[in-house]
Amino acid sequence: MPADVVLTLRHVTTTPPGCLAEAILTPERWSEFTGWGPLPGIREAVFRERTDAVVGTKIYVTNTDGSSHTETIRVWDLPREIVLDFGDFVKPLSGISSGFEERFDFSEVEGGHHEIVRTMSMRPKHTPGRLALLIIRPMMERALMKHMRLIDRESA
Repeated sequence: MPADVVLTLRHVTTTPPGCLAEAILTPERWSEFTGWGPLPGIREAVFRERTDAVVGTKIYVTNTDGSSHTETIRVWDLPREIVLDFGDFVKPLSGISSGFEERFDFSEVEGGHHEIVRTMSMRPKHTPGRLALLIIRPMMERALMKHMRLIDRESA
């Protein structure tokens, strides 16, 4: 199995981890992720299953290109970390990746600021899939950074 394609963004902000967590638990806000270039944004997100403990909550996502996937909250440990697993991809992504993991690690830095380390690990199914994910990686990086800046503006 080829190695995951991983990208890591570090972002220092005055936005507390709870604001990002609130956005994750508000499916109406998911359409704020607008993608980048040919990488689609999110058209709509709805709870498929909402758990009281948050862990295990499943969100069904429809993208702006008509594709879809699910995201499952695997770790919800505020104010330290949140981990989401992406799966149930449709073509063409289902042909190249078995899933993604998105992780948010939070830490306090001086002056009332917080550092958010946002890591996306994309699991290729095979070597050609890994090459495709390497092409997707810079677009995903730009889309995630654009999204973090938007969250900052809305929380200010």
